[in-house]
Amino acid sequence: MFWAGVNIMGFIMMCLMYLNTSAGEAKNFPDLKMFRMIQISVMLHIIFCTAGHLFEMGQFIGFSSEREIFYAVNTIYFIIVPIPAFLWFLICDYKVWGNMAGLKKRLRWYLIPLIANMIFVAFTPIHGLTFFLDGENIYHRGSLAVITWVVCWLYTLGTYPILAIKTKNKPALPFKGINIYYYAFQLLPVILSLVQIMFYGTLFISMAMVISTFIIFSTIHNKRLLEITAKHHLAKAELTVAKLENELTQSRIATMLTQIQPHFLYNSLTAIRELCYIDPKIASQTVDEFAEYLRFNLDSLLENKLIPFTKELTHTETYLKIEKKRFNKSLNIIYDINAQDFLLPALTLQPIVENAVLHGITPKDGGGTVTIRTGEDAGSFIITVTDDGMGFDRSASGGNISSSPQSSRSHIGIENVRSRLTVMSGGTLEVRSEVGKGTNAVIKIPKEKGHG
Repeated sequence: MFWAGVNIMGFIMMCLMYLNTSAGEAKNFPDLKMFRMIQISVMLHIIFCTAGHLFEMGQFIGFSSEREIFYAVNTIYFIIVPIPAFLWFLICDYKVWGNMAGLKKRLRWYLIPLIANMIFVAFTPIHGLTFFLDGENIYHRGSLAVITWVVCWLYTLGTYPILAIKTKNKPALPFKGINIYYYAFQLLPVILSLVQIMFYGTLFISMAMVISTFIIFSTIHNKRLLEITAKHHLAKAELTVAKLENELTQSRIATMLTQIQPHFLYNSLTAIRELCYIDPKIASQTVDEFAEYLRFNLDSLLENKLIPFTKELTHTETYLKIEKKRFNKSLNIIYDINAQDFLLPALTLQPIVENAVLHGITPKDGGGTVTIRTGEDAGSFIITVTDDGMGFDRSASGGNISSSPQSSRSHIGIENVRSRLTVMSGGTLEVRSEVGKGTNAVIKIPKEKGHG
């Protein structure tokens, strides 16, 4: 009864391991699916091994059809014995080649020893070479019972040449290029099956299979734990990287704004200075307007997030009022606002309008007109700034609007506008110009980013 108790404990362990091997994961991993099949085959092995042992111990004497049941139980037992080793052989093949299609092609050859054993054992009641029952229903080992164990050894030891491929055709020894758990279904079952053959009446093989399965189970779960830990650290690292990238983006935006804001203030104050010579009274009035503008809109100037278009338009209108007072009839402004309920980066429109005024209209004899137009299409909000000023040849200036120091200072904001549009809203800025005809700047802001 000792061995029966050992088998029952082994069966309980196998059930717990089976329940803790995720069926969901097994669907996606063929080797894990085969391992679950190993667990089932080991459980069946234990059931029929225990039943056969109890019959042999005379626990079912007097049971109806005792002889037939005894034959059936032991026949199934000898058929099942090589199956765990066979499945482990398939797992090793898959681990080495990593190709299920190739494994399926080789499977017909791998099945030959297993099927041969099944056929041989199935006719045991006739030939009695695997086992037989005497007239008193006492179990005896047959003269060729070792054939079943030879099939087991063939599969277990047959993994060595396969694992030799994994270790770059070197001798496949434990701890040499591959984890020890790959040898669990080789060493223990082979050694303990030899002990069981030498010591009749023992059931070491069942214990060997349970221990081997537990080693593999522990290794799989340890690997899964390591993968979960690695994923956790990776997610944490990705979060840190994302945070640093966001901080870097905000830093870049802040740098761009520090470039634009002094630039905006400088040009506005320059315009006021010019007015002081032309009309001091209007200059004084303009200073008051500009001071009021700064007091109520400084937050928008410092904003590094998207702001309503209406606020940006107010910035621009204030700048244009100052410039209008400076250039009077030389500067004409047209507003054609058809869409205004959207967001955009602060100081997006004003630098472009400023560029049109300072480098398109004011250098031109007789001045000209700046038109600010907004609209939308299916996917974007569109802002267009057009002037009929001097224009420029982009290819001739190497991609710059002007190469003079004054123009370079004035146009710092243009590239910053393009950069901030991309970073903050996924938007674009396209500038087209023709010498003598003027310049057309088009801003597009995706609606998924620009909805207010």
